[in-house]
Amino acid sequence: FYLSSQKDLIGGSRDEVFSVIQGFADDESRDRYSILLMGDPSNHWSRYLARVYANIQYFDYLDYSRCQVVINGGVFGGYELPFFVTHLPKGATVHNIDPLGHDPLAEYVRPWVESGEVNFLEHRIALSDKVGEIEIAIADDGQVSTINNVRTGRNRSVFPCTKMDDMVKEANLDRVDLIKLDLEGADYSALIGAVHTLANFRPQVALSIYHYFTDFWDIPRFVQEVCPDYNFYLDFYSFERWETILYGVPKELGNVPTST
Repeated sequence: FYLSSQKDLIGGSRDEVFSVIQGFADDESRDRYSILLMGDPSNHWSRYLARVYANIQYFDYLDYSRCQVVINGGVFGGYELPFFVTHLPKGATVHNIDPLGHDPLAEYVRPWVESGEVNFLEHRIALSDKVGEIEIAIADDGQVSTINNVRTGRNRSVFPCTKMDDMVKEANLDRVDLIKLDLEGADYSALIGAVHTLANFRPQVALSIYHYFTDFWDIPRFVQEVCPDYNFYLDFYSFERWETILYGVPKELGNVPTST
């Protein structure tokens, strides 16, 4: 689960890796990226233990006060939803997009979703780079995950899927202020289906880039190309490669809160 074990893969992607490093807006992000790619487990553990309670995944760097319309791709238990309620402007709208909808929400999350402080809209569909249907395996914890599609003995189900661009058009959205994605392996394909939304609305982004090894350079390079004049940052919230988030903020928004 450490990228340092993938020396051949990283070495074969040197140009992509250097391109990503050059695209970060601060030295802290470059240092974190280097730890992820080359650090041994002790580097990960020492950093994790020193700051495990210091900050919350998806909530660094971004200015939530500007976010009236949020696309939240990947919900499952919904642990981040109470933080949306406390960080977003009152009356903001969050489009929760997940093949299982709100069914797996944790019990402590439901009162927050039902509080009415923020409008949570349920979309029972998968985000993809196509419109139609997609077969996705069910992980041991019950969430849908394309990572498990290659594993034998996994139950699979067919879900409707759509492009984010099509969903935004059908919902007649006139703004998208934040895109947060944690799609258990479908993140890259979902971004391919969101090019118009990214280019047209220039939202802030918080993107999971850790599900596949190649996501660590494929997703940042793609977003850096599609979203010019953004400041990009990176942080990770695990003692392995997991929970690595790429943050992007349009430069026209000016200074934003920093990571702790």
